[in-house]
Formats: sequence, C-alpha cells, structure tokens
Amino acid sequence: MQELRFAARRLRHSPGFAFTALLVLAIGVGLNTAIFSVVDALILRPLPFAHAGRIMHVNENLKSFGRVSTSYPNYLDWRREAKSFEFTSDVIPRGYTLLERGTAELIPVLRVSYGFFDTIGVQPVLGRGFTPQEDQVNAPGRVVLTDALWHRRFGANSNIVGRSINLEGGTYTVVGVLPPGFAFPFIKGEAMVPVGTDPEVYKERGNHSGEAIARLKPGVTEEQARGEIVTIGKRLAAAYPDKNAGFSMDVESLQNFFVKDSRPMMLTLLGAVLLVLLLACVNVAGLMLVRAAGRAREMAVRTALGAGAGAILRDSMAEAVIIAAAGGAFGILAGSWALSGLLSMLPAETPLPVITLNWRVLLFAIAVTVCSTVLFGIAPALRALHADPNDALKEGGRANTTGLSGQKLRSVLVVAEMTLGLLLALGAGLCMKSFARLLNVNPGFEPSKALTMNVTLARPRYDDAQDVVFWNRFLEAAKKDPSIAATGLITFLPLSESNSQSSYQVEGRPQSKTQEAPFADNFTIGGEYLQVMGISLLKGRTFLPGDDERSASPVVIIDEEFAKKNFPNDDPLRHRIIHGEKHCQIVGVVRHVKAYGLDGTQFREQTYFPVQQDASNIMTATVTPRFGDAQAVAAVRNIVHRLDAGVPVYTVRPMRDWMRDSTWRQRLATWLLGLFAGVALLLAGIGIYGVMAYSVSQRTQEIGIRLALGSTPAGVLRLVLRQAVILSVIGIAVGIAIALPAMGLLRAILFQVSPTDGVVFSLAALLLAGVGLAAGAFPAFRAAQTDPLEAIRYE
Repeated sequence: MQELRFAARRLRHSPGFAFTALLVLAIGVGLNTAIFSVVDALILRPLPFAHAGRIMHVNENLKSFGRVSTSYPNYLDWRREAKSFEFTSDVIPRGYTLLERGTAELIPVLRVSYGFFDTIGVQPVLGRGFTPQEDQVNAPGRVVLTDALWHRRFGANSNIVGRSINLEGGTYTVVGVLPPGFAFPFIKGEAMVPVGTDPEVYKERGNHSGEAIARLKPGVTEEQARGEIVTIGKRLAAAYPDKNAGFSMDVESLQNFFVKDSRPMMLTLLGAVLLVLLLACVNVAGLMLVRAAGRAREMAVRTALGAGAGAILRDSMAEAVIIAAAGGAFGILAGSWALSGLLSMLPAETPLPVITLNWRVLLFAIAVTVCSTVLFGIAPALRALHADPNDALKEGGRANTTGLSGQKLRSVLVVAEMTLGLLLALGAGLCMKSFARLLNVNPGFEPSKALTMNVTLARPRYDDAQDVVFWNRFLEAAKKDPSIAATGLITFLPLSESNSQSSYQVEGRPQSKTQEAPFADNFTIGGEYLQVMGISLLKGRTFLPGDDERSASPVVIIDEEFAKKNFPNDDPLRHRIIHGEKHCQIVGVVRHVKAYGLDGTQFREQTYFPVQQDASNIMTATVTPRFGDAQAVAAVRNIVHRLDAGVPVYTVRPMRDWMRDSTWRQRLATWLLGLFAGVALLLAGIGIYGVMAYSVSQRTQEIGIRLALGSTPAGVLRLVLRQAVILSVIGIAVGIAIALPAMGLLRAILFQVSPTDGVVFSLAALLLAGVGLAAGAFPAFRAAQTDPLEAIRYE
C-alpha cells in the first residue's frame, strides 16, 4: 500500500503524463468494449436457445431466382420424410390486428406449426404451447403471448391463460406466456398462433411465404442433414414438376442464415477496433518508456544507495497498476457511453437482439492494457537492476549530451503507431468515398416528398371485394381532406425490406418452363402513388378510373428495366404479359426504383397492378401533406377511424427515414471507421510528440552547443524535424505495404470504390505525414528558441 501511495503522489506531480495515459487507455478499452458488444450480439453470440448449434434453417432455392421462402405443402412433405431432425416448424410472420379495450393495434405475429417451441428449446412459463390438434384446419383459435405483450396490453394479469382475446377479427384463447426477454432472432413476433388452422396455406404449393427451422437429433451433423434434405428436395421436384421443377433444398445453421449479410461489415469493424486497442497499447507503452527513461538516474541513485530489486520493481509496478486500473475504470464509462451512441445509429425498425455491455470483452481489453502497461512500466526497472549505476549516472549527465538510451525502441513504437494510424485512415477513407457514391445514387423516386403509414384490414372480416370498397372510400375521403395534397397506396414500400415476386410470361412468345421463367417484383398501387413518390412516367399512362372496375381488362405498368429486358426493339405498350392466370395489357412504363438498396446488389424488373384488380388487405398509404406532417397524419387516422374504428394506422414515417435506414450498415461502418481513424491520428500525434519532446529534452545540451558554435535556429529546426519526418515516412511506407493486400478485406462493403484507390491512399499518406510534422513541430520550434547558455548548464 505504501508503494501505491508514493506512486499516486508521483502521478499527481506529472498531470500531463497521467492524463494522457488515462485518456489513451479509456479510448482503447471503451471503443473495443462497445464495438465488440454489438458484433458479439449480432454475429458471434450463439442464439439464446438451448443447444442453439443444433437449430437449422431449411432453405428452398429456385435455379432462376435464388433462395426463396418455404412452401407449406413442401414443408409438410419433408417433415414426414426427414429422419435427421428431432423437431421441426414452419414460421410465417404476419401482422394481426389486436382489439383490446376498444383500441386497435397491429402487432407482429408468428404463425408457427406444431413443434415450434420444442424446436427452439423455449417453453411458456405460464400455460403451455400448442398441441397437434390445435395446428389443424378448423381448430379453435389459440395464441401464446410474449412476456412483453402480456405486460404492455394485459397488465401482466396472472389469470391471462384461458382468457379469450380479439385477434384479427376472431376469438383466440390464450394458452401460454413466454419467458421474459424471449425474442425470435431478427424477426419480430409479439405472439404466436398455429399456422395449420389456415386452410389457405395448404392450397398452393407454389406459395413460398415461410421460414422452415429444424432441430437436429443428437449425434446428427449438419452435413448429414444436408445430404438427406438435398435428396428429399430432388424427390419433391420430381413428384410435383408443375410447382417444384427447378427447386432444390439445402440446410444451414439458423445462426448463419440470419447473420451472413451483416458479417463482412461487422468483422471489418471488429478488426478496426482491435487496431485501435493495439494502437492504444503501443501509445501507452511509448509513454511508459519515456516516463521510465526520465527516471533512469533516479533508479540508478536508489540502486547505488542500496535499494533492493524488490523495492524498485514494486515501485514501478505500483505506478503501472494505478494507471491501468484508472484507465480501465474510465474505459467502462467510455464503453457505456459509446454503446449508447452506437445503438442510436441502428434503425429502430430492425428487429435486433438485445445488445448490452459485454463484460467478457471488457475484461479482455482491460487485461491487454494492464499487461502492456505493466510490461512497459517494469521493463526499464528490470534493465536498471542489471545495469551499472555509474554508467546510468553518466548517461544522464553532462558527459553524454544525446541521452539516446532506449531511443530506438521508442522510435519503433512511433513507427508502429504511424502504420496502424495509416491502416485505419485508409479504411475510413475508402468507406467515406464508398458511402458518398452510394448517397449519390438515384433511387428512382423522390424520398423527401412522401409521408408513409401502414393500414391493415383484418382477415376474415374483410375479403378481396371488401378490400376494394374500403380503399376506394379511403382514397375518395383523402382527396377531399384539406390537409392532404395527394394520397397513394402501395403494398410494399421501396427500401422497407418487404417484397413480393412472381414469375411472368410475355403473351405471344414461347412459354418458358416453370423453373426458367423470369421473375419480377410485384407492387399493387392505388390513388396517386406514382405522383406522391415522384416516380417518373416514361411512356404511356398511369392507371385511370376505368381501370378500377374488377370486370375491366387487366392492366399493368412496367418499369424501364422490364421494358429493356423484354422489349429492347419494340413498343411495350403493344404487348400483354401473363401474370398468374391474368393476361394484363401494358399501359405504361415508369422509372426503375431501387427497391432493395441503393447499391443495387439485388436487382429485378418491376410490375405495378391497380389495387382494384389485385386486391390486398395490407397497404401503405403515401401522403403529400399540404400543411405539415402532423396534420396529414391526424387526417389519415380520422378518415380510417370513420370508415372502421377497428382498422389500425401504424408505422408512421417519412419516406426519407426509410431511405436513411436502408444505408445503416454503410453509414455505421463509415462513421465508426472515421471515428477510429480520428482516434488513430490523435494517438499517433501524441506518440510522435512524446518521442520528439523527450528527444529534444535529452539533446538540450547538444542543441545549446550547436547554437553557441554558430548554428541558426532554422538549422536546429531542420535537425529536429528530420527525425519526425524519418519516423513518419517509415511508418507510412510500412503501412502502405501492409494495406495493399489488407484493404482487399473491405471489398465486400465497398460500393464502386477499389480497395487500392490511389486518391484515398495518397490523401491518407499526406494526412499521416501532416500529423507527424505537426506533432514534431512543437518540440522543434521549442528547440529552435533554446537559450545556448541555459542549455549548456542544463542537467
């Protein structure tokens, strides 16, 4: 304890050193803890289920399309045949209207088949799950609530099991409540209902709308299950050639299914933040070496006076421990603050797992910094114990004007800091350029114009004919409202991560086989949707009132990519396409819309159908406010309430928010890598400044003698800056040599930017060179202003 008190007293007398060391440690520990907490929750942490590694996702793939959702009839077939799985379930997400105490709310519901709770390894804490008899057509409605919904809408009523609730216009009996904190990964669901009670899911083998999951039997490997499922998929393709020809099946872990899209970006951030931690450790090491070098004569004097090895080591250890402990404590605060900032950058609508401060990573980061701090704190002490005190005393006195002992090691650390700083600056620069190009992409619509909100008509209370009546009345009322300038309807908003596709044929041309037929994204629209969204009409017309009659000839509007692909040298308005059983006349061509993301990695031609001819009970209203957003939202809510008080209006968002959230991965990577690069530049500057300041202090007598013998201040300035320039150039050269192959790892997250972009490399190198010169300039100017007489007398 006495050594700790003495060490604390010495640190109080060196506030600059103490503050810098604590700041560096807090940054390194805090950023690593925050970033790894997010990465761990999104891609590394096992799913929060028992034996999660045994939970698989069973994929269906179409040769001409790629991965598709599961067909429920196909699911029933392979569930009967497969021997590799202990439990299976099909999961179909859908919104249901909950009517409770006179308030209608659309809640996300998972329609699941019997075996769902056994498959994920979670059972209700109140009541039970579903029985096989409850997962059949015409079975009475049953529902299992999540703990969150039970508390939010039912006041955590302990008598909830057995109670009937109004869900989707029908009566459902609550049979169970799930444990607190339960959430199905990356898919929102506040309640579960049996999917097998819906006769529609059995009717169409070509309807792919679910996600199939299965739990491997003990001892069965993923490879064995894959072999079995692939074989079953071939049998199903042969047994049902009209619907399954061209389809295949595969198996992958449920964890991999959900995280594979985010893995490249998250691993990039993880690698970058580890570089920051390494840079912090290197910086602290440099500070500790400078600190120890300044105490070299003190240690020599103590050794000459008979101080034992244990006392000197404990003394050095105490100072290092205090710095490491305090830096770790500040790192915890910094990590908590940084994590809050990170979470605020994630889109609110994305169903993410719970992300909290990762204590395992925090302990790891603290352990690394403690080890580096202690190592570089006691290393000079160990060297002092084996050194001749007379040599140490001479080294620090007038007999040696250079005082360069340990300078090589400090220089190596500075070069390492410059190298790491350059790597981070390059990563940030590439991502910034990529993100700037992404934001300059024309999405095909005007995101600043529309205000969006979802409206859902409950089944079975509304059928297709009643849907049309409701939407017609809604559009007519909106047209008369003074708060609304224009109103449209669409089934799936661009960039909302919801979509619908189907195959099509061009009338009069040879018909493709099912497995080879082209696919298009389908949108059902109504009202003035194209005008509200600013989607340009390139040819033909929009939908007219005469297209509203369900008995009229079916019509369709196609996008420019559809026209280029199918009618490169012909007028598309002269043709019809076959969509399902309908032969639809093409009446217009519109601009292509980036529906899946601005990067265009997912691309498909697009078709639009009038809501009156292709009814949907789930629509998004797009509104151009006349006065303000609040008045327009209130107007839409009032209109819907007047038409049917049980119809909810929800997810009210400006279209520009959907646009912003569509780039959240790129935005997050750009902001964070920019932050890391800024930290790296700061730390590299601190490191060079520390080495140069120490070097100048050690060379004070030499500089005084040079000035006394006629050297000019400009000459001294060049002399001192030369060292900073040499260290910077070496660090930049090493960094570029490492970066040329290493930046290729960023290829997966870059958009229209080469990982070896010459402009970015040049600017990053110039930036690091500027930091090196600036950090060396302050000690250099101070050296140039040295008083020769004072310098010669300097001890």
